[in-house]
Amino acid sequence: MKVSLFIILVLVLLSSCQPTKKLIDAGKYDQSIDLLVMHLSKNPRNKKNIQYLGSAYNKANIIDQERIIALKKTGQPDIWYQICQYYVKLDNRQEKVGKLPTHVLQNINYKWINYKLDIEVSKKKAAEYYYAHAGMLLKKGDRASAQKAFEELMIISGLFKDYKDVDELLRHVLGLGGEYVLIKVINRSGSTLPPHFAKDITDFNLNNIERNCLDYDVVSFPGRKYPFTIRINIDNIFLSPDKTTKKRFEKSRVLMEKEQLVSSEDAENKISCVITEVIQRKSAILSGSVGYFDNTANKLIYKTPVQSRSSFQNSSYNVEGDLRACPPEIIKKMNARDKPFPSDKAMIRDVTEKLKIVIKGVIWNKDYIID
Repeated sequence: MKVSLFIILVLVLLSSCQPTKKLIDAGKYDQSIDLLVMHLSKNPRNKKNIQYLGSAYNKANIIDQERIIALKKTGQPDIWYQICQYYVKLDNRQEKVGKLPTHVLQNINYKWINYKLDIEVSKKKAAEYYYAHAGMLLKKGDRASAQKAFEELMIISGLFKDYKDVDELLRHVLGLGGEYVLIKVINRSGSTLPPHFAKDITDFNLNNIERNCLDYDVVSFPGRKYPFTIRINIDNIFLSPDKTTKKRFEKSRVLMEKEQLVSSEDAENKISCVITEVIQRKSAILSGSVGYFDNTANKLIYKTPVQSRSSFQNSSYNVEGDLRACPPEIIKKMNARDKPFPSDKAMIRDVTEKLKIVIKGVIWNKDYIID
């Protein structure tokens, strides 16, 4: 019985080694490393797996290091993104293997190398090259060049979250070739919007130059391809209640000699009045974002916040006392009366129009329209 159990155990161990050996023999070193790290995490004393890991790990590192050296020898300016990827692979690989027990690392001659500086330098050089090259492509003004520029700008956005004006240049790409985009309005605010809100906020009233640059549909047109969808997200809707406040304050001044009257009232040559200001306020705020979604890559490529505010304010004044003490600017407003507060519907309509102007400025930015 003991002999049978021993044979079964040996067969299990051999079967677990075969897939990794086949991967190593096929040159698929990183796949074999993934399997071996998993096995050695559970059974760190398996000498065969330690041997295989040492072989796969060192061979994979040598290949990547040789590729980096070969690329640098070319002296070409477009090599740095590839070099960056190889450094990232080397760093990720050593981090993965470095979590294994110390005796495993000693047996495979593991030596930790700091790749962080190499990664940062190559990232920076890659971004500099692609930024300059994409700019040259965009100057050509044709769709093929714009598509290539788009790919290079997307590489930059993957390397750095905020790199110069890459986000704006990505929008510029949309303006080359006169393609259609689909615009969708998404209400994420939790509040109910007016029935015609989506129609109103997407009625951009484009001129010929803007429409030739980039036209749009709000409903998919059969047979028409949309490389991008522009999502207008409404995240917050704030509408304040009608608010009336009163503010009382006193104004006084000393009469000039020519204003003085011979009377007991003006004996001290000082006059005053009490002013009551009645202030009416109401406001509406719409906030959200405009996002560009690449339908081919199924990826959000650009997003910017947008917000608009509509405010109603009216002041009226009541003056008690000597009008001569009242400031001239208030005297001019004394005839003003309280006004009816605008309705909630009117406030939403006004703030929607203002947000539409903001959104149009994002999509049809005059700096990125090809005339």
